[in-house]
Amino acid sequence: MSLAGATTDLVSRNDTSKAVGDNLLVHACRNWSELEEAKSSWESILADNPLLSIFSTPEWLGPWWNSYADATELMSLTFSQADRIVGLAPLFRSAETVLGWKRMQQLRLVGAGSGDSDNLDFVISPGHESNCVAAFLNYLKEDSSWDVCYLETLAENSSLTGPLVSGLAERRWPCQVIKTPHWNLHLPSSWEQYVNSLAPDFRPLLTRYPKRLESRYRCRVVRSQTAADVNRYLPVLFDLHQRRWEEAGYPGAFASPARRKFYQAMASAFLRRGWLEFWALELNEVPVATQFCFRYKDTVYLLQEGFDTQYIKDRIGYALRSHVLRYCIETGVKCYDFLGGSDSYKQKFGAQEEAYLSIKFAKPRTLGALSLHQERVVGNLKTWLRTNLPASVVSALRSGRQSKPPHPEAERKGRGSAADS
Repeated sequence: MSLAGATTDLVSRNDTSKAVGDNLLVHACRNWSELEEAKSSWESILADNPLLSIFSTPEWLGPWWNSYADATELMSLTFSQADRIVGLAPLFRSAETVLGWKRMQQLRLVGAGSGDSDNLDFVISPGHESNCVAAFLNYLKEDSSWDVCYLETLAENSSLTGPLVSGLAERRWPCQVIKTPHWNLHLPSSWEQYVNSLAPDFRPLLTRYPKRLESRYRCRVVRSQTAADVNRYLPVLFDLHQRRWEEAGYPGAFASPARRKFYQAMASAFLRRGWLEFWALELNEVPVATQFCFRYKDTVYLLQEGFDTQYIKDRIGYALRSHVLRYCIETGVKCYDFLGGSDSYKQKFGAQEEAYLSIKFAKPRTLGALSLHQERVVGNLKTWLRTNLPASVVSALRSGRQSKPPHPEAERKGRGSAADS
C-alpha cells in the first residue's frame, strides 16, 4: 500500500482526522496497528532527522507498547501535508490521581513511565517543526479528553522544544520546564588517548585490573550476535541484577514480567537491525557480568547491567566496561551515552553532564492547570527549605531518606548498580 493510499484509508475509516491550519491533516491513531501503517514515513523521517535517537524508533516503541500498554489508551497523532506524513506524536493517555482524590487524564510519550526510556521525542521531518507543533496545540485545544500533557526526557537540542515552549507562551497555557541530568562520554579516536584523559588514580581500573583478572581466571568476553546468544544471556542479566536488589531487601527491576517481556522483544528487534550491543563476561565459563547496550548511528547507549557481587574485589564490572569502551572506540563510536541519572561513577569515566528537558503543560483554568500550580507551590517550598534551613538539618533529612538504597523502580532506570563502582 502506498503512503498516500494508507493516509486516505485512515481518513475514510473514521472521523478522527482533522484539518488544523497550514494544510496539515491531524489524525489520531487509537491502536498500534493503525500507527504502524505510517511506518515507512516514520522510518524516512528518522533517516532525515539527525537529532532523533533510538528511543524514537518503531523497534523501541513497538515492543514497549506491547509490553506496558494494559492500563493505558493510545492517543498518537500523525501530521500530514498533501497526503505525506511529515510528523508523528507517539502519545498515550492514562489516568493519574491528583490533589489526593481527583482522577486526571495525562498525555505522555509512548515509552514514558516505566523507567526504561530516555531521550523521547516527536518524530518530525526537518523544517516542519513549527507547523506540526501549532497543529498539535490546536488539536489539543479542541480535545477535552486530557488534563495535563507531560513530555519527558526531551534532549536539550530537540527541535521540538523551542516551537513548543514558544507556542505555549503565545497561547498563555500554564507550562513547566524541568531539567534532569544526562551523562555523555564523548569518545576520542584512540584507546590510548581515552585512557590518558582519565585521572591517574582511576586508570588502573580499566588497564591493570583487567590484566590481573586474566591472570586469575579463564576470561571470555562475549558479544551477543545471534538469537541463541540473546536467549542465553538475557536470563543472566535478569538474575545478576535481581540478586543485587534482593540482597538489599527489594524485589528488583526485573521482578516485573512486563519489563522482561519488553527486553526480550526489544533485544530481538535490535538484533535484527544490527543495533544490539549486549555483552557478557565469563570467568571459567561462568557468566559473572553483563552490560546491555545498543548502538544507533554513532552512539552506544547503556541501558542496564548486572554483576555477581561475589567477584566485586576482582572489579569485574570495570573489566567488562573497559572491553566495551575499547571496542566502541575501535569501531568508530563517537559517544557512549550513560543516559539519565546523577550517579557519580559516570564522571569518573570522563562523562560530561548534559540535560534532558521535560515539559508539562495544561489548558488554562482547568484541573490540569490547578495541579501544575500545586506542583509549583510544593517545589518552591522545597527550594526555600533547602536554601534557608541549616545545612546540618538538610543533611540529616537527606541521610534519613537514604538510609537504604533506593528502590530500583524509583532509582533512575534502576541503573545505580552500574559496574562495581
